[in-house]
Amino acid sequence: MPGKLQASPPPVQVSACIDTNGLFSVSRLIAPECGRPACNALPVHKHDRDMMPVVAIFGERAVPKKQYSCKNSRRARGLLAGALAGWFSLSAFAEPQYPARAVRLVVPFTAGGLTDILARGVGERLSAAWGQSVVIDNRPGADGIVGAQVAVKSAPDGYTLLMIGISFAANPSTHKTLPYDSVRDFAPLINLVDAPMALAIHPQVKANTVSELVALARAKPGQVSYASGGNGASQHLTAVLFEIMSKTELHHIPYKGAAPAVIDLLGGRVDMMFAPLAASTQYAKAGRLKVLGVTSAKRVSLDPDVPTIAEGGVPGFEARAWFAMAAPANVPKDIMRKINRKIDEQLRDPAFVEKLALIGTVPIGGTSEEFAAFLGSEMKKYAMIVKKAGLQVD
Repeated sequence: MPGKLQASPPPVQVSACIDTNGLFSVSRLIAPECGRPACNALPVHKHDRDMMPVVAIFGERAVPKKQYSCKNSRRARGLLAGALAGWFSLSAFAEPQYPARAVRLVVPFTAGGLTDILARGVGERLSAAWGQSVVIDNRPGADGIVGAQVAVKSAPDGYTLLMIGISFAANPSTHKTLPYDSVRDFAPLINLVDAPMALAIHPQVKANTVSELVALARAKPGQVSYASGGNGASQHLTAVLFEIMSKTELHHIPYKGAAPAVIDLLGGRVDMMFAPLAASTQYAKAGRLKVLGVTSAKRVSLDPDVPTIAEGGVPGFEARAWFAMAAPANVPKDIMRKINRKIDEQLRDPAFVEKLALIGTVPIGGTSEEFAAFLGSEMKKYAMIVKKAGLQVD
């Protein structure tokens, strides 16, 4: 009737949802009093149990539970658009998929050594499996400390990983101070491989067996030199163990990685080295080195004619290098598990196992927890060796 006030339309409540796949939808604008759609200004979707209200995610202030009339549907759309923008902004930071970009693998030694070769082999496999690049970042120096420091300063997001080995376990004992805490600042990820070494000498050294080398070293205390990939590296600590068990005194010459150490061994600038097995065997066949024994408890299939050092003249001697991965502490556990499982999967692939055998290594794998227990025991083991030998780098 003219002159009579007309009742205002029933209030409208905005109901917006995000489904479990992260897709945004608007269920409807509802007039609570009658339960009918108030207008067709926004699309209508079924609200089911797989959806959760936007208010629950963004909070009362972001999307207030207010009621709007049809006249305010434009404002409702504005609020929903803002919520939608906020959702996409948050999801960009969440990165539910890992890896969503390239992963950096820090190698704390020079290119060309066994650590580097393993890192590139594993990185290539992960890159193919993930569909993302794995970038090898060689940071040699200070017995692996330089590379470890680079890794520990990185964000704990799983996008920076670190290759580690015996030197990582020994550094807390061989160095008075470190720029990081080896236990607190790193998370053990996975043990990659075991690697027996070869006792290799230059052809000019007058010894053809382990016993003859021991006799020569005893006759010339401190004059028989040996190379290593650095203080506290696997080659260094294996030689220290050899000195203790053979009752000899050798002269240590450390390098920034195994690769330059092998080069000087080939050139005759050092007398001997506990070197990578595969490379030593090849050089021995070419007449450029002599391999007197292997550090494992049993002969290896790569060259079964070479005796163990225990057989050759130092009873009970056994030493094995190992190569593994760690991450900065506080990487989310789900990402650590994802990386661990993918690497462990590669280590069980027969084709990859065969390639690892060609470089004289045996895959280990296992869980992060298993590796953490092993790493702890190795730290204790080398702390005793370092103390007994009186080693101290600084």
